[in-house]
Amino acid sequence: PLLHALEHSSVNEKELIQQAILQGSLDHLADIQSAIKTCGAIEYVYQKALFHAQQAKKALAALADTPFKEALATLTEVAIYRTL
Repeated sequence: PLLHALEHSSVNEKELIQQAILQGSLDHLADIQSAIKTCGAIEYVYQKALFHAQQAKKALAALADTPFKEALATLTEVAIYRTL
């Protein structure tokens, strides 16, 4: 989300994000979170993750049905639908 926000945020928001990364600072965390939300970074990243999970499942289709294949398929679901 940060990379997307850096590309799609205002100059001021970009500066806040860059400063936070370079300094390891959480001083402007609320403003950075707002910038991430405003530019649609969460939805963008979520859509990308869904796409890649679908591609992974398609690749798994070529494998024999085993517990390992099932575990990998489950992992794609966990990666998408987990909550922090």
